[in-house]
Amino acid sequence: MLTMDNGVESVYLENGSTKTKEIAPRIRGVLVLCQGGGDPVTAARVSEAVTKALDISSAKVCIAKLSE
Repeated sequence: MLTMDNGVESVYLENGSTKTKEIAPRIRGVLVLCQGGGDPVTAARVSEAVTKALDISSAKVCIAKLSE
């Protein structure tokens, strides 16, 4: 699950008809539930993958065990 601070922001020229760029939303946090989430090694690997893929700090990532 991802939580975002905002949505995609579009920037237009002064006339309002020409879009110049889009600003991506900022990620507030990530929650990952997985079967190996209770294992520290697995949790560390998943956390590393998420932080690198999304270019965020590990403080924004929570890994938890998926309970059945």
